[in-house]
Formats: sequence, C-alpha cells, structure tokens
Amino acid sequence: SGGPPPIICCKMVLLLLLLQTFLLRLNRVDLQRVEIVCTGSACYTSHLQNTTFQGAQKYCKDNRGNLVTLKTNEEASEIQSVLFWITEGHLDHNFKMWIGLKLEKGHCVLTNKVLIGFTWISGAVDSQYSNWQQEPQGTCTEERCVAMHYTLHPSQPNRLEWIDRSCRDEAGYVCKFNFKGMCKVLRLAGPGEVLYTTPFFTNQISEDNAFLFQIPHGTLATVSCKDSSHALAVCKEMNGFFGWTSYGPFCESDKQGCKFENGGCDHKCTDNVNGGVRCECKEGYSLAEDKATCIQIDHCQRSPCEFRCEQTFESFRSICPEGFQLTENQRNCTDIDECSSNPCDHLCINTHGSFICICRDGFEMVDGRCQNINECDTSQCSQGCINTQGSFSCYCITGFHLSEDKRSCNDIDECVNSPCEERCVNTQGSYEC
Repeated sequence: SGGPPPIICCKMVLLLLLLQTFLLRLNRVDLQRVEIVCTGSACYTSHLQNTTFQGAQKYCKDNRGNLVTLKTNEEASEIQSVLFWITEGHLDHNFKMWIGLKLEKGHCVLTNKVLIGFTWISGAVDSQYSNWQQEPQGTCTEERCVAMHYTLHPSQPNRLEWIDRSCRDEAGYVCKFNFKGMCKVLRLAGPGEVLYTTPFFTNQISEDNAFLFQIPHGTLATVSCKDSSHALAVCKEMNGFFGWTSYGPFCESDKQGCKFENGGCDHKCTDNVNGGVRCECKEGYSLAEDKATCIQIDHCQRSPCEFRCEQTFESFRSICPEGFQLTENQRNCTDIDECSSNPCDHLCINTHGSFICICRDGFEMVDGRCQNINECDTSQCSQGCINTQGSFSCYCITGFHLSEDKRSCNDIDECVNSPCEERCVNTQGSYEC
C-alpha cells in the first residue's frame, strides 16, 4: 500500500528512458552527416567525421574545391558564421577541423613570419591573418598540418585557434567551393519543392537540408509543384548577371495568388484578374528574365562619369581622383587649386591634380617645410661669416676690411694715416712704429 501499482512504475521508467534517449539524440552530432552552406560568394561543406589531412584535401579536390583557407579577418569571420549555422543546436562539443595550411618536409618553422614557415595549399605564403593557439614546435624534417579548434560550449568563446599536428592525425574538415557567380534561391508562387543539383555535391540539396542563401553557377534546379507540374532551370550568366534560365513564377496557384510566399516575387506581387500573379520591382531595379527576380539596375553601364562611377542603392555617384572635385553637374571633375589655401611656407605652384611647394633662395625643403640653409658652411668667406634668414654676411677681423667681392678680407694700411711720430711699418692686420 502507499505506492503506485508495479505496471505504472514500469511505464514511468520506460517513459523516462525514452525521454533520456530523445534528449541525447537532440544533443548528439551526426558525424556521418555533411552539412552544406552557400553564402553570397561561395559554398562550404563541413565534415565532422575524422580523417587525415591528405584524405580531407582529396575529398575537397575530388569535388572541385579545396580545404578552407583563412588569409584575412573577413575570411575568418565568414567561417565562424558558417560553422555557427552548421552546428546550431548542438551543445558541449569540441572539434578540430583541418584547414588548408601545411609545413612541407624540408621547410623550417620561422618564428618571425605570420605563418611561421607554413604555406597555404595554393602555395601562397602571404597572409594578413593568423591565429595560432601556441607557437608550433620547431622542425625542418617533419611534415606538419594545421587544424582549427572549434567548440560548441556556450560558455567558451569560439576563437578558431590554430593547432599544428602530424598530418597523419585525424580531424574533421571544411571544404570551400568558389564559383563564377551565384543566383538567388528560387521562390515558389504555390505549394511545391525545389531540389538543387550543384557542381560540388553528388546528392540533390534543398533548403530543408542545407543553409542556402545563394545558389552557385552551374546548378540545375528541379521544381516539383503540388499540382504535379514540373519545371527545370539552370543558374547561368546572362547579360552580365547570374539568373535562372526558366521563367517563373513557378507553381502558381489561382487560389493562393500573392498570399503564398509573395507569389514567388522578389518585390511587389499583384494578382491577375484571370488568375496567376504579376511581379514588379521597386525603383532602381528591373525584372529579370525569370519574371520573378529583381536585379539592381547598373547605372554605371552607360559610363555617365568623367572618371569613376560607383553604383549606389538606387542610382550612382561620380568619384574624382585626388586633386580634383566634382563640378555642378555631379559628373565631371575639375582641378582643385590647392594653392588657394596657402599650403606652402613660401611659394606655391598649382599643377593638374596637385601642387608644388618651392622655397626662396637661402632655404631648402625638409620634410615638406622650408628651412633656412646655413650658407656659412659653404660661404667661402676668407675670415668670419654670419648666417642670416635666407642669406649670410662675411666680416673681417680688426686690421682688415672687406673687399668688393664681399668675401675676401684685405689688410688695412694703417701707416697711411701717419700714426707714428717717426717711421711706420705696416704689418698684416696691424702696424709698427
């Protein structure tokens, strides 16, 4: 008495075991699964199943890619975002992922270099970025490869620090695939599904099993609508931009119209009286050949500017080179008279797109400023010299006077003035009675 029947206890235990199993599965990372992310510039595949460096690079190369490189802060930030999307929802896991950085056998660790003697798989040795967890062990005889440390624990910040290790060790890896261009993800105007066959992955992918922000050039899209209709489209370059070859909107539904996913339109959707939808674009955009995608109008294509044209959100702006400014029409450039702001110590000469500072006689240019020259260093005064601002003066000691050349000193004949009562003998600079 005083407790639940045995059958209820058994059911409770079974329920707790099932709940525990469910929670463990929620937190377990599927090591066999290949996660895919396509951003606006490239696609990535993440592989948590461990393999050697050579095995990782072989998989990437076989699928027309390479192990990921992190040469700049921007590339490191993008990889951080990619890994966050891929592993979101998994907690308390630590991974080491191969990156495309390696020290070849016969090459030495160089502590005074950014990459410490390692090179990217492309052969490049230059890099604006490095993130070593600790200095690699010094060696010239062993092949060493680099993995980044990635943690999923919420209390530990992800620094993606680099660790060098034997290339025969095993770790996960990230492949990167670059493409000529990217297309927008296809939007359906009614119930249906889009499967993408990409150039870098054998299986078809969709937004249900991959993080797709853009779709790479060369991808085949297979559209299957709920009403059993089908369509095919290829992402290719057309008239200077990348878009889909088949016209949309796809899976149009008279019942749904614009209510379903905005009718598949990028911007504005209008229901047609006779059924279907019509897509329109905001100002500054034009409707692509697929009749659903909106492409920003390239206002610079007509070369409206004298020098450089820069596309803006809805228009363009002209940019002048240094030393020039825009005229009133905001398209042409005129020379700036820099001399009007008196930038020089002495004389200023305006030139086309710039200016030149010149110093007056007796001065020389030093670090952009006019400094007085000490002419006494090269004055050729026979006796004394006094330096002045921009010039100099020679002087003579007592008993001499300055000659007409203003540099030589001649002896004064004091005997001319009969300073002696009897005979006077003139000497250099003086006299004797």
